[in-house]
Amino acid sequence: MEEFLQEARLEKPQTLEQLNDLFRAWLSEGYNHRVHSSLSGKSPAQAFSEDIKALRFPSPETLRDALLWEKTPKVDKSGCFSLQGLCYEAGVEWIGKNIMVRYDPFDLSLVEIWYKGEKKKMVSPANIGEYNRNVKKPVEETGKSQPVEAVTSVCQRKQEKAEAGTGSLPSG
Repeated sequence: MEEFLQEARLEKPQTLEQLNDLFRAWLSEGYNHRVHSSLSGKSPAQAFSEDIKALRFPSPETLRDALLWEKTPKVDKSGCFSLQGLCYEAGVEWIGKNIMVRYDPFDLSLVEIWYKGEKKKMVSPANIGEYNRNVKKPVEETGKSQPVEAVTSVCQRKQEKAEAGTGSLPSG
């Protein structure tokens, strides 16, 4: 690496791109094709090409798991914790406990909850709506039934009698 730094001082690259190009050239033409004593007199390129072991590539899931970020929040008294400004519901079983949360910082739609080295569950951000006690719920949401037709017709007859000037009580 010291050889590369000496070359870089001589070349004096002006941009990061020039520095990267210089490094790639030094790596492919110099370092990888020069004999190394630690490789029994072979160059890195020779040692790599003579190795009969197949290359192993990790699965996308393995890579994702390896690159997840971790945080250890304390679950509040409502069973929730906060992560990057979002509220997540861990559950009442975790109230007051420090849990480990593993997550992708670029996709906070699903995070993993771990406790004592075990993955316990996956959670999404809590969907917390507005609360206003003065808002009347529609009939469908309250579970109240619609007025029965017989009651409606009785009310209509009362209304008609009142408009006609006759009371609803029999006169006698």
